Amino acid sequence: MDKAKQTYLNLRASVDQLMREKDYDIALKKIEKALQNYPEDRSFIFQKAEALFLTGDLKKSYDITFNLLKESPNDIKVLKLCASQQYLFNNLEVNIKLYERILKISPKDFNSYIGITNTLIHLNKIEEAIYYSKKGLKIKNDSSELYNNLIASLILKKEFLEAFEKVKAIEDINPLSQIPPSYGVYLNEQLKENYQFKYLTEPYDYIREYNFNNENNDFMKNFNDFILDLPMEWEPKYKTTSNGSQTDSDLFHTYKDNSEVKTLINFIIKCVEEYREFYKKTEDLYIKKFPNQYSLSAWAVNLKSSGYQASHNHSSSWISGVFYLKVPKNLNEDEGNIKFSKHGYNFPKNSFVNSNKIIEAREGGLVMFPSSLYHETIPFKSDEDRISIAFDIQSI
Repeated sequence: MDKAKQTYLNLRASVDQLMREKDYDIALKKIEKALQNYPEDRSFIFQKAEALFLTGDLKKSYDITFNLLKESPNDIKVLKLCASQQYLFNNLEVNIKLYERILKISPKDFNSYIGITNTLIHLNKIEEAIYYSKKGLKIKNDSSELYNNLIASLILKKEFLEAFEKVKAIEDINPLSQIPPSYGVYLNEQLKENYQFKYLTEPYDYIREYNFNNENNDFMKNFNDFILDLPMEWEPKYKTTSNGSQTDSDLFHTYKDNSEVKTLINFIIKCVEEYREFYKKTEDLYIKKFPNQYSLSAWAVNLKSSGYQASHNHSSSWISGVFYLKVPKNLNEDEGNIKFSKHGYNFPKNSFVNSNKIIEAREGGLVMFPSSLYHETIPFKSDEDRISIAFDIQSI
């Protein structure tokens, strides 16, 4: 192999590795350099569009993608990238048409079934979402994502019994799936069933509180000042924060050298160890299969008066938690507290049963709970901000 060919292959491999490792900024710089030598190379051009998309430059990414589509209108990779761009542009009908086009070209592309059902649910086109979910499951019958979208669609259609059977089916395929604790627990309550799921059946039992021992009186003030200086996005798109702002979810990684961040990380790790010890006798897989190796991600949330976070869960994580850095004083009743329930998002609810559990938000307090459990912030009225650090623990 000649030297020029080897140089090209090495560069190709280097860019591919950076993209796999999600070092998109570095990958983008290397792609730009590669295109100086190979300006017509379609693979590098596509990867530039992809890297720009993943670093948040949607407009530049789309301009490149549009030109690639003009040259190759049936290129599946380019069509998928364009569909993702249109979703973020909120052009949801265009997103659906792109996925329909992909599935016409490649009827067995199950990732496109996931994409189109996500959008159809977002648009409340439930019948179509059920159709595509079931069609996709015929191609890949163990797809958690398609089961998730099918069950969510059936719930929104109030087809609770069929949804319940699908939850049991995915549990048989993967007992550690987050679908049973997310949807199964909800359906247990709505159907007045008492089915014992292997992962967990009663999530409220796994809510546990801790209190930070503020021996260093400056910790809370210094950490609060540090958080207020960080860049935050007001009511970030596709998040549940209302009348408030939040940081990116890489708070602990980006600022790992900050002394207050280090202190909080160490406190969370100690709480996790105590949490596992406290529940060690349970038979639920949630504890028995707790990952020995895990990652810890976190983000800060600053809510203003009337601010809240709508009901949601973190279904891709194992344990979630929140540390309260600043809580407004003199709030009424449960204002500003965290509310847990077995139903979330816009799921229909039977009037006769809708359980919940409310935990008081206290400065220096930390609450941990299963990531599958739905939670929300009760709105509050105050001239003071409510500042918290939310975190997720994920298996690695």
